[in-house]
Amino acid sequence: GDNCGSVQFNIVTSPPSFTYLWNFGDGNTLTTTSNTPPSHTYSSPGTYHVTCTATPWLSNHNATNNFGEDCTFIDEFDIVISDEYCHCGVDQIITNDITAAVTFTNQVLYFPNSINISNLSINGDIIFEKCELKMAPGVSITLGANTKLKLRGSHVYSCDEMWEGFILKDKATFTASPSTDVNPNNVKTTLIEDAKIALFWSGLGQDNTVNITNTSFNKNRIGLQFELYDYNSATMNFITLNNSLFTCRDIPFVENSLIWPNTISVKYSTVPLTTSQLQTKYINNTMYSESNNATLKAPFVNQKSKYHILLNAMGKTLNYESNTPTYNYFSIGNNVNNQFNLFDNMEYGIYADNSNFQLQNCIFQNTYKGAGIYTQSNFTTPSNSIKKLNAIKILPNNSNTNTKFYNCSNAIELKDNMFVDISNVDIRNASPKNGIKIQSSFYKSIAVTNSNLYNLNNGILFTGTVSTTPLVFNGQNIYQLRGQVTISNNWLRANYINENLANRELKNAILVNNILPGNLAIKTVNSIFVNSNHIFDAYRGIEAKNWYQKNLQILSNTIYLKQDPALNNPQQYGISNLNNLGLSSNINLIRFNEITGYSRTVNMNQSCIYNSMSNNQSIECNNVTNSFNGIKFEDNNLGTKFLRNTMGEHYYGMVISQLNGTIGVQGSSISASSNKWTGTLYDNVNSFKTATLLGASAQNSKMYIKSNPWMYNPNGSGYVDNYGTSNVDNYFHNSTSLISTLLYSTGNNTFCSLINQNETLLSDVAVLIEDMEKSIQNHNENINQNLESKAINEHKIYRLLHFFPELREQSQMLDEYYMEKIVENQGKSLIAESQILDGQNYDAQIELSNISDSNLVDSNLKNVLNWYLIHSQDSTLSVQDSLLLNDLANLCPFIYGAHVYQARSLCNKFFNNSEGFVDNCQMNRGNMKMSSNSNIIKNQMIEDDSEIFIYPNPNTGRFYLKIDEYSQIEIYTLLGQKIDYEIIKIYPGFFELNMKASKGQYFLKIQTKDNLEQIFKLDVN
Repeated sequence: GDNCGSVQFNIVTSPPSFTYLWNFGDGNTLTTTSNTPPSHTYSSPGTYHVTCTATPWLSNHNATNNFGEDCTFIDEFDIVISDEYCHCGVDQIITNDITAAVTFTNQVLYFPNSINISNLSINGDIIFEKCELKMAPGVSITLGANTKLKLRGSHVYSCDEMWEGFILKDKATFTASPSTDVNPNNVKTTLIEDAKIALFWSGLGQDNTVNITNTSFNKNRIGLQFELYDYNSATMNFITLNNSLFTCRDIPFVENSLIWPNTISVKYSTVPLTTSQLQTKYINNTMYSESNNATLKAPFVNQKSKYHILLNAMGKTLNYESNTPTYNYFSIGNNVNNQFNLFDNMEYGIYADNSNFQLQNCIFQNTYKGAGIYTQSNFTTPSNSIKKLNAIKILPNNSNTNTKFYNCSNAIELKDNMFVDISNVDIRNASPKNGIKIQSSFYKSIAVTNSNLYNLNNGILFTGTVSTTPLVFNGQNIYQLRGQVTISNNWLRANYINENLANRELKNAILVNNILPGNLAIKTVNSIFVNSNHIFDAYRGIEAKNWYQKNLQILSNTIYLKQDPALNNPQQYGISNLNNLGLSSNINLIRFNEITGYSRTVNMNQSCIYNSMSNNQSIECNNVTNSFNGIKFEDNNLGTKFLRNTMGEHYYGMVISQLNGTIGVQGSSISASSNKWTGTLYDNVNSFKTATLLGASAQNSKMYIKSNPWMYNPNGSGYVDNYGTSNVDNYFHNSTSLISTLLYSTGNNTFCSLINQNETLLSDVAVLIEDMEKSIQNHNENINQNLESKAINEHKIYRLLHFFPELREQSQMLDEYYMEKIVENQGKSLIAESQILDGQNYDAQIELSNISDSNLVDSNLKNVLNWYLIHSQDSTLSVQDSLLLNDLANLCPFIYGAHVYQARSLCNKFFNNSEGFVDNCQMNRGNMKMSSNSNIIKNQMIEDDSEIFIYPNPNTGRFYLKIDEYSQIEIYTLLGQKIDYEIIKIYPGFFELNMKASKGQYFLKIQTKDNLEQIFKLDVN
């Protein structure tokens, strides 16, 4: 019924008298010896099962049936208490619109839901001072024109299912603030709970005012939703949001008591930090549970708050085609210390669609999925593309109180912002999470500076993408706008300062990646700066990948590596420079970095500086030590300046690797290269200042040195795997003869103190041309080349000549080579890539269909571009294509080409992750020298030119085998038992090997046509 839970029971009986035991079904019982029926009040609505047991009580009289048996009577039934229960105990029920000014003080008010008033309207100046507002399910309250609603120290909540919330109309004012008591001990703060959207504001203007201060929003599906306002002022100062709490917790209170916890008492209900500074100190989980009863009411049961703040099309970007656009912001937070906004226990703290906003002095914590801050920009036609060009700023306040993030699955995730300025944020995690993830197609400035990040899977990740829809820019449709990226003066650590706790990680500190490198639409400042960062205990430090025609500078970073616990020599680096091509000669700078590894004898894939397939770069004045490889170059790195670096304790100090391994001439006859090797050789077998590995030759990488002092002269302390010899000058060797490529300079050594860290050195174009001509001659003479290595180098040389026509203008050989390749796969692939970047998808598909699958490199290049076409059309990759893309991303770039690096960036884009990939290049090439912890076993050295590649290793049992010819293959367990397998010929010299085996280690024995044998160890996981 509708009697506030009060029920009167009836008894129909006759003498003799009985004892009655009542069980009311809510845990309460009552025993009576009277025939007077009881009454009972239920505390909440619901269905209750009632039982009444009646037994005789007179000792001299027994009630018997016709058989003479004693009788006990039991009656049981269900009773339903109506959902309309909220009005019970209230002071007033609001049954009509409020149309005139009125103040409610210290009252409990009920807003029912009926057919006439489910959307209640209020007009005039309405004040609720220290009141309790109980909302029936489905009720909304609309603030009409010129209405001023003031919630002063009041509590708003629903009785059962969620209510709809407050709706703000034009020229209305909404204020949520503490009560106005003079005595601070009597002040109450406002608490708003259980709404689908607590406050909704759409398409209004500066005639509205929203003032929210010292207020709690709890267990609302959406706290604040503001949308559709392009305003012309620099900041939206008619909306104020300060010193408030947004959460989804069990905050206990007693209905109708006019008592509930204040905002400050919840925010500062802390416990001492007994474990680590990485744990949050805000909100005591014991007092205010984040799990028990800490989910939403129906219809969103078992869910957390979705968005504490949801913004859509708020703000405006003016003059976006200029070098200095104007960004008008929605603003959150203030400069006052200890008046922070706290966003807690949610999916998204702030979710912004197509909006400009700035914030400061905020704390975000406990996002189990989603992000503390998430932005995205979407549009469907160029006409409203202005919505896409959004900006975000996160700034410190005047007292240097930073915006903080605790235990957020993603602290900050931003997509397609034109302007990003993140400064002085503090990201801490009790278990590893993701820090700052940014991707954008149209950006003028991206900056992450002066921030502290701890215990992370991925620290700071930026990815350059290509839009699926165009932006009208100076009268042209463009699909990307590349500007400035600055990641500087940040501190990234696994542990908090002076803490050394287990289970703390920094897997990938900083990643600055691009997907399609060719023909960037350069319309503005074109630099990437990763400078003066401090990275401690990282598995991997800084990675820059797939940037063409960019001014890439990685300067003055301090990096300390920690051993990655992953098996099988995982890729680890202080700085990784992959597939980058400078805007002009020697504009890519890696200088003045201090990098320390963790061991010079552990993990042959550990390098302080790792360079792969990057051209026109300056590797100078870096100080590296205590890693297996000091500074390593793999494959074609022509145009490199390798000068004035200091290599300390390493297994290999400086390395050139792979068949195409080359860096060009270093120094000159009158100017020494001035690199130093200061480390000691800890024995005469396993420590070398220089090394040429995996078929590389120093023929095109001559180095001019001084004979004295000793640290500048690596002569007699090198290693060459082609010859299997150590304690030699490896620069005396190439694949065919002994040619002295370590030369002595008459000039003096130069010192780093004499150059500026960002000074650009002019490249010796004549030397670069000579090196490229030699590389082409090697192709034509088939010297030291296989099909894939040749294809990789051809693509690198062609792109160098395409982007730097001055090189072919000075060389007939290079010009003829370029004109020959422009109609072959090299030219076709670059044309297709450019068409994709210009939005000409149909033309790109035609061009890709003309690329021949003559080798693995070209086949995979074609696949990568086709997959990107699918992405650019907003399609979904098939399961098969997804597996193929993931397989390619995990393979070896020196077999499959630089497109492996593009596949890795594309994987991260498709699957919205920031996975760090590892080169699966563990293989045996001729007399290659492997470290003792290699997962490849040599049975017999092969002294001919045959090569066998097996990859990826380990995997789940599907391996790829590259071998020219073989007569027999056998697979054995470690105990010698033969294992079944299936081998599929993909094309001549390339096979797929499928093992029918459980997890474990196995031996693969291969016998060639010449009856030579090799044995490899395979890991099945």
